[in-house]
Amino acid sequence: MPLGWIHRPEEAKKFFGVRYTANFPKQFSSLLVTISQLTPSTTCLSVGFVLTDGAALEYSNAINEPAKITRVPKRRSRAYSIMGVEHVKEERVRRIRQKYRNIGIEWLSKNFPGFFSSHCVSSQFPTAEFLSLEQFTPFDKDTPRDRGWEHWSR
Repeated sequence: MPLGWIHRPEEAKKFFGVRYTANFPKQFSSLLVTISQLTPSTTCLSVGFVLTDGAALEYSNAINEPAKITRVPKRRSRAYSIMGVEHVKEERVRRIRQKYRNIGIEWLSKNFPGFFSSHCVSSQFPTAEFLSLEQFTPFDKDTPRDRGWEHWSR
């Protein structure tokens, strides 16, 4: 049963036909909620957390911010690991993804008690991500190649 879009109570008047409102973390602009009954004893709640423009900009900033090769000490050893630019940027994006995932999981655990809320650690909570590439075509063959070495894709 699709419940549809859920907005904050104070923002409900901005949108036409808002049926449901809720208080949720400020990093998200709205929620898209569906409830499905998989079996007579199993109900599935799917919540799509839509990032605010400011939160979504964090991804772009992490990718486009210049990075340099970094030495990382290995645990219990005197050795160092060398992280290339692509690995540094990948780690930045991983941290941002984990941050927003944890915010969503914490909100769900607090507001919807159940098996996953009480028995799953945040890192094992079942999640999926959908990234929209609005106004950007990845791997476009017609894109000019004169991007320079500082460009994020290098």
